[in-house]
Amino acid sequence: MKKFWAYIVSMRSVRVHYYWGIFYGVIFAIASGFSIPFILYKVLPWVFSDTETEMETSRMVLTVLAIPAVFAIRGVAGYLNAIYVNKGGFEILMKIRSEYYKKLLDIQVGYFNKMGVGELISRLTADGTIVQQTFTEAANDVVKQPLQLLSAIGFLVYMSIKNPQFSIMMASLLVIPICVIPVQSFGKKLFRKARKQQEELGDLSDKVTDAVLGCREIRGFNAEGSFFERFSGRLKEFLQTQIKVVVYYHALSPTIEVITTIGVGFAFISAFFLDITQSEFVALLGALYMCYEPVKKIGVLANRFQRGQGALERLEAVTHQEVQIKEPGSPTPYSEAEGQIDFEGVDFAYGDEPTLSNVTFSVKSGEKVAVVGPSGAGKSTLIQLLPRFFDVKGGSVRMDGVDVRELSFTDLRNHLAVVAQDPVLFSGTFRENLLLGNPEASKEQIIDAAKKAYIHDFIMSLPLGYETQTGERGLNLSGGQKQRIALARAFLKQAPVLVMDEATSALDSESEEKIQLALANLFKGVTALIIAHRFSSIRFVDRIIVLDKGQLVAQGTHDELMLSSKLYRKLYENQVN
Repeated sequence: MKKFWAYIVSMRSVRVHYYWGIFYGVIFAIASGFSIPFILYKVLPWVFSDTETEMETSRMVLTVLAIPAVFAIRGVAGYLNAIYVNKGGFEILMKIRSEYYKKLLDIQVGYFNKMGVGELISRLTADGTIVQQTFTEAANDVVKQPLQLLSAIGFLVYMSIKNPQFSIMMASLLVIPICVIPVQSFGKKLFRKARKQQEELGDLSDKVTDAVLGCREIRGFNAEGSFFERFSGRLKEFLQTQIKVVVYYHALSPTIEVITTIGVGFAFISAFFLDITQSEFVALLGALYMCYEPVKKIGVLANRFQRGQGALERLEAVTHQEVQIKEPGSPTPYSEAEGQIDFEGVDFAYGDEPTLSNVTFSVKSGEKVAVVGPSGAGKSTLIQLLPRFFDVKGGSVRMDGVDVRELSFTDLRNHLAVVAQDPVLFSGTFRENLLLGNPEASKEQIIDAAKKAYIHDFIMSLPLGYETQTGERGLNLSGGQKQRIALARAFLKQAPVLVMDEATSALDSESEEKIQLALANLFKGVTALIIAHRFSSIRFVDRIIVLDKGQLVAQGTHDELMLSSKLYRKLYENQVN
């Protein structure tokens, strides 16, 4: 409960909603726990009096109006309690989901190598739904039920004061503490099973994501059967966990009912020996019901909070994840970049195995440098250090003499245009995807950038042109088309430093030839750092750097490296032959 209350007190508007919800919950509880038994105690003697005298008019009016009035107050108070509590719950859920999404945008890129896409989506949706139910459905009872219990006990105390014999019947309430035992036992088991259930649901979401994103590979390797078998196995495990959650969740209510009936039985026996009147006994049963019913609901409520706590912890595991790559407290001003890049003694490792070791080189302003090397040499890692997708473990990366760790993310990345090896297209139109390069670009600028990337004609061949939906992740586009969209973004951004990771690797020969002509214009006046396996894509560079096993082993022009670097010559000959 403490975890949930922290969210309530942290938001002013939510506090107001919950305070009003508590106010109306108090009215509901008093009307239920005290007023209903009290009316039964007072009204029954009037209605079922043994005397033959006619009921007084005032008593008749009270008899007719009292019970409807109490239930009307109870109903309105319960309704307003639910409205205010739900409003607060929805606002808290909105805050949690906003923080979750914001964290996904801020957290370091390496975090996503550990967490599956389906798992992250499952936490936001499935776990978010459970948290919502806790803040709305469960929160409706968190005030009403305990106060109703106290109000009913208050009535029993009132009756005991009026009639000391009633104090003996208070022993019927001793079963209430006994109910704590199954609440704790089932609650602990439910928490573990509910947590496991959400983890397995995240795993299932990952499997579905794999089936969608890897649809071509799965079919190409005739792997449908093995993928379905693995999914079915996980689904059966999830089903077993679901059943156990349902068992523990629904076992509590009948257990408490059995325990509380012992108290009711004691009340019957006590009433027989103590010579309690009928009206007093009916009022007693009403009060006991108003005690036992909240106990049962509080038990169920405890189970709900156990499930909600597990879901909230899974969400907070992301929202409270420490952002390791942070902006500097006092960033160095950086408004106009010249484009000088320096890697000085750079070391980096994803785990214990070094990926880069003591890499040192410079790229002068306006210079075009290519990075080549065998697979696993550390090429992609190297250029991801420049926009601070990762931070160096040793040494430094500098822009115009300033360590990139001293620059704000905005200043640093505003001066970089990054074209990834596998560019992502977001759900939306082609125009919206191109605007990622420059949100303020005009229609004419968008078209000009698309023409430079040789994607304009393709877009215009579509039914709605630039307003055509790209489809989720651009799955309906070829690799070359997606990369030309990414290049158009780079054209549109017009940044002084261009970073390209295998940017032309998926283009066909005709498209690549056109792109090479376009890149020749794009490279004018910019500093470019390019990674490529296709040597035809680096014909315009001034210098080539060769990496091998995370170390810089050679650098120079193509002709120089063909003479001086055995590795470079081997890489080149393997590709052209």
